[in-house]
Amino acid sequence: MCIRDSDEGDYDILCCKNVYVAHTPKTYMKLAMKMPDVPRLLRSGVKVALGTDGPASNSDFNMWEVIRLTGLVQKYLTGDPTEMERNTLLNLAVNSPAEAMGFTDTGVLKAGKKADLIMMDLSAPHWFPHHDILAGLVYTASPADVKAVWCDGNCLYRNGEFLTLDYERICYEAEKRSFRMTGKPMQQLRRYQG
Repeated sequence: MCIRDSDEGDYDILCCKNVYVAHTPKTYMKLAMKMPDVPRLLRSGVKVALGTDGPASNSDFNMWEVIRLTGLVQKYLTGDPTEMERNTLLNLAVNSPAEAMGFTDTGVLKAGKKADLIMMDLSAPHWFPHHDILAGLVYTASPADVKAVWCDGNCLYRNGEFLTLDYERICYEAEKRSFRMTGKPMQQLRRYQG
C-alpha cells in the first residue's frame, strides 16, 4: 500500500496503532516511488520520523539532505510554500526518530536527559546571512558543517576525527563486503593497515 493513495480509514488505523511512518524521500526519488503526503499524515495525527534508509537505496546517510528534501518536495507536491515549517522538519529529524526507537531520554537539552548534541560551524559562506538559523539548519546545513558530536555527554567526533571508532577498519570492512555482494574482483580493494 502506498500511503499517498491511502484513505482516511488507513490514517485512522495508523493513529490507533500508534505507528510511526519512516519518511525517506531520497529513497522514494531514487526508486521512482510515490512520495507520501507528509502534511496530510501529520494533520491526521500519524507519527512521522525522517530517515535516510540504507546505502543500497539512498547512497548515503546525509540527514541534512533528507530534512531539506522533505521540506522542498512537500512544498512542491502540495503547491503550498508554507507547508512543512522549519520547526516541524527539525522535530521530524530529531525528536520523532528518537521516540520511534524508544529513546525517551534524548532529543532535547534538559536536565535529566541524555546529553546528545552536535556543534555546527556557521562560518562558511553558505551560512550567510545569519538572520534565520533555523532556516539555515533546514535548507543550508551540510555534514561538513558538523564540527563535534556528543552522545550521552561523550564526545564521539571532533574536527574530522572519529574518537571512538576505527574509521579505517570500518571503511575497509564495508568495502570488502560490497565487493563480495556485487561479485566484483577484490584486487581493487586497498589493504587495511590496522
